[in-house]
Amino acid sequence: MTPRMFRIRRATRRDKPGILRVCRAIWKDDYIIPAFDRLYRANIFFVAVKEKEIVGLLRVHKTFDGQGFMSSLRVHPKHRREGIATALNEGCVRATRQWGGRRLRLWSEGWNRPAHLAARSMGYRETGRFWRYRATPKKGGPRFDSGMGSFSPTKLLNSPYRRACRGYLAHDFEFVDWRKGILQRLSGANRIRRVDDTSAGIVDPRTWRRYRYRAVEVFLLSGEPGPFLSAARSYARDHKFRLVTGYFPKTKEVVRAMKETGYQKVDWGHPAVLFEMRV
Repeated sequence: MTPRMFRIRRATRRDKPGILRVCRAIWKDDYIIPAFDRLYRANIFFVAVKEKEIVGLLRVHKTFDGQGFMSSLRVHPKHRREGIATALNEGCVRATRQWGGRRLRLWSEGWNRPAHLAARSMGYRETGRFWRYRATPKKGGPRFDSGMGSFSPTKLLNSPYRRACRGYLAHDFEFVDWRKGILQRLSGANRIRRVDDTSAGIVDPRTWRRYRYRAVEVFLLSGEPGPFLSAARSYARDHKFRLVTGYFPKTKEVVRAMKETGYQKVDWGHPAVLFEMRV
């Protein structure tokens, strides 16, 4: 086996200039550049170092369901095909094991075939596809009720949307297990809302003042999608949010409801492809 000409270690704040240098070499408008400080606080960063220079990076964090979520894989264009991505991923595997996680996930845009091939080569398998929709706030329409009402955890576990989503639900810009304990935690945090007894879903307000991002992230759990989607637009207007957005499975019922309630696919129009590996 050819010895590695680089080493992998956990990043520190002093690595920021080297990390941003790699990001700029790939894409000058990389979202990591303005968001690094916030991302560093919420994630574990790993870097690949070659001859005292950072040539690759990625980050991992513990998900709402206790698993690992890997993202922001970057390898300097001059150092690709050297096994750096695989080695960085090994750091994420170790971190996930240390906090008791059994699975490591990532997602990529549907158009990014090279990323899909890289994920598979590292041992990931595709486990789901989700389409992102959005809408602006709208006056009028139905309103949300707090709590689960008649939508018990058992009813939500038997929802046809759970099968369409292959057992995952979208929460906090990631995908987690659709299981009873997770639903109970979300309900306890007042994140599950319903429209009478017709539909229920996750409503997760998000505000990042620095980026002027003020949106309501939503995810349908059960029932008729139309009332829930309409209520989300009303909720956004009542609470002065700029946007309603979320990931959804591509079913005929959901696609029809999106059109009827004024939602549109996000610009790039491709699905988020979810990958997972056991650790």
